[in-house]
Amino acid sequence: MVITATVLGVDALRSGQPASLNPALYLLFGGTLGGILAAAGMAWWLLGPIVSTYRRGGLAMVCGFATVLLMLICIPVHQFLGRSGLFALMVMSTVAAALLARHARRLGTNP
Repeated sequence: MVITATVLGVDALRSGQPASLNPALYLLFGGTLGGILAAAGMAWWLLGPIVSTYRRGGLAMVCGFATVLLMLICIPVHQFLGRSGLFALMVMSTVAAALLARHARRLGTNP
C-alpha cells in the first residue's frame, strides 16, 4: 500500500512539474524505504510468537526486501490502467493486508 501510494504521489508530482524531478525523486526514495520498513515492521509484529530475536529479525528482513518484487506490479498497472488502476491496487492491497494480518495474528495466538 505504501509503495503504490508513493507511485501515485510521484506521478502527480511529475505531471505538475516536468522540468524539476527533485521532489518526485525524494518522494520515490522515501516512499520506497518507508514501504520496505513497513513490510519488515508488520512481519516483526506478526512473527511475535517466535521467541528467537535472530530468527524473527531475519524473517522480517526477508519480508521487507521481498517488497521490492511486489513493487514491480505497479509498473504494468500504471502503464495499462493509469492512476485509477494504481488507486484500485492500493485499496485492494490495503484490504488484503488487513484481512491477512488479522487472520495470521489470530492463528498465532491460538495454540
